[in-house]
Amino acid sequence: MKYAKSIILAVFILLLIQLPAFAEDICVSEESARKIVSDLESIPTITEKLNLQKQLNSELEKTNKLLQEKIDLKDKEIVAKDKAIADLNNLIATQKKDYEKAIDEVKPSMFGNLLKVLGGVGIGILVGVLLL
Repeated sequence: MKYAKSIILAVFILLLIQLPAFAEDICVSEESARKIVSDLESIPTITEKLNLQKQLNSELEKTNKLLQEKIDLKDKEIVAKDKAIADLNNLIATQKKDYEKAIDEVKPSMFGNLLKVLGGVGIGILVGVLLL
């Protein structure tokens, strides 16, 4: 029993001697401790900044969504206006054809003028012959 107590006491003393040997692994330098304390104190500030950034990000996402909707509406408007321009161009082409046709119908043809002149000459000769 006496030996058991001696052995336990020796093991305990060995354990106490080894603790300071590994103290550097557990302890930190004064500079590191200041940095750790500074970092720990700045955690609430960092958390607030993170929350603000999350809010800003959320607002930017909403703005981005609204801008995308505006872009989609403008694209639809451009397509509608392109269609209107194409329809107007078709209408102009059709009107041009109709006007040209109407002008051709109203404008006397060379053959028609020739017939009128020849008809007038023929009537004149016929009247001249009858009067003789």
